This record gives sequence, structure tokens and C-alpha cells, in this order.
Amino acid sequence: MENEFNHMVSSLTLIGAFLATKEEKELMKNQTGLDWSPKEDGTHLLNAWKLAGDILGAGENLDLRQRETLDAIRAEASAKQMHHAVWGFDEIEALKKTKTPCLILCSEDDVMYPFLNKAKACRSDAIVEIIQGKNLEPDLDAKNI
Repeated sequence: MENEFNHMVSSLTLIGAFLATKEEKELMKNQTGLDWSPKEDGTHLLNAWKLAGDILGAGENLDLRQRETLDAIRAEASAKQMHHAVWGFDEIEALKKTKTPCLILCSEDDVMYPFLNKAKACRSDAIVEIIQGKNLEPDLDAKNI
């Protein structure tokens, strides 16, 4: 199925490519994941605030941190579904199968940065650029993107 629509894709851009092995995903699954599901005492709100500011990188950018916090809270249920899908998908094989031109962007302080060499190995023909912005590159380094 992953190649069913190849004729419709003219290029591929990855920002913070997550190409982890099953073992690496298992480690990451255990290390990540502040729980921001609703709690009666409201601690989920602080967890989402910490996620947006400290982990994803909004930091002192109050508007961005507010937006990302609200997005995380709204997406609490779908985020679990998304993470479940990511843990079960083989991104390495999927990227190897792509044939379209590929641009890979990543920040050195992005949690995905340790996987950048795998992305390069899968697609040695890709253009690879180091940008800024932790996990929020499109917001924090839009000028360079």
C-alpha cells in the first residue's frame, strides 16, 4: 500500500525524521510521554505546559507555548492513537522504498536528531540541512526552512 500513490508524490520533505528500530522505539516509548490525559486535580494542564515548553522547545515564547499546550490538550486522545501507529510502523523500510527527491531537515536539539544518520543512510541522495528550533522547527526557524 505504501507505494500505491507514488505517481502522485513529486517530492518528500521530512522535518525531524524518526527512523528508529523496534528496540529504539521501545526505549523511547518508555522514556517519553508525560501524561496529559484529563485529571480532576488539573495536573494534566501543567504536564501539557511542560511538554510544550520544555520538551518540544517553545520555551519562553509564550504565544507558541500557549498554542502547543492547547493543541496537546485537545489532541490527547488522537495523540495516543498517533503514537501507537508510529510505534508499529517501519519508517526505515518506507523511506528506503521512496524514489522521489527528498529533503531532510532537523535541528541538533530535536529529539529526532539521533536518528538523522539513519535517514541519511536510507536516502544517501537526499538533501540534508541542519536547522534550528528543537521540535518546533517550522515555528522557530521558519526563515531558514
